[in-house]
Parts: sequence; structure tokens; C-alpha cells
Amino acid sequence: MKNSHECSGSGQRARGPLGPHLPAFERLLRTQGYASTTIRGKVRLVRDFSAWLSRRAINIEDVTLEQASNYLRYRAQHRRPMSDDVASLKQLLALLLGEGIVAQPKVCKQSTPLDRVLDRYAYYLREERAVVADTIVNY
Repeated sequence: MKNSHECSGSGQRARGPLGPHLPAFERLLRTQGYASTTIRGKVRLVRDFSAWLSRRAINIEDVTLEQASNYLRYRAQHRRPMSDDVASLKQLLALLLGEGIVAQPKVCKQSTPLDRVLDRYAYYLREERAVVADTIVNY
């Protein structure tokens, strides 16, 4: 009988660069209140993504949202996509980013006058008014 903390089978040896991070991903999903069947599906998706990365010799440090999108297109040719596949891989990438495993995506864009005004307003809200980041985004 499986331990309730290993409902998804993440204890199985996973191939690829994401294998060592499956238990942390599963714990994240459990703390967010996902059902066991949903966790199993999300972990299976990540396990398959990891194997795909391995076949293409992609290191974990080089994993990006673009590669996740490429994988989902590949997967859709072989298996019916699930409605939360994109969200699942975004959750994984956020976890890896938070742990410093993958790099912050580089965005190159020129600053417009509106961007500069918004940046100054965000600075004012953060520094002068002590507003939290989520509220600043909403403003």
C-alpha cells in the first residue's frame, strides 16, 4: 500500500533533469490543496517533460517556458492535452525559479515614457506608502 505522502508515485526513479525535483513539486501541489488524482496527473506530466528534455540533452538550468510550450505541442501529437497542462508546467517553472535552479527569463524591451511613469508610481507606492507588491500590481 502506498504511503499517502507518495500518492503520485514520485518515489519512482524519474529520468531526466527534473527527476530530483519531483518530490518538491508534489509537496507544493499538496500544500496548495490539490486532490491526489490531480497531483498524480501533474507529476506524470512533469515526469514525461523531464524524459523529453533528457532525450534532447537539455540541462535543467536551460529549461524555459518556450521549451515547455514546445513539449506540449509535441505531447499533443501523441496524447490528448489536459486543460491544466500549461498551468502545471508554469507551476513547475515557478518552483524551479524560486529555488534558483532556472534563471529568470530575460526580457529585452525599451522603456517608454509611460513605463517610466509607472515605475516611479510603483516606487512611490512601495517606498512612501508601504504598499505590498500584489496591491501595486493591481493598481
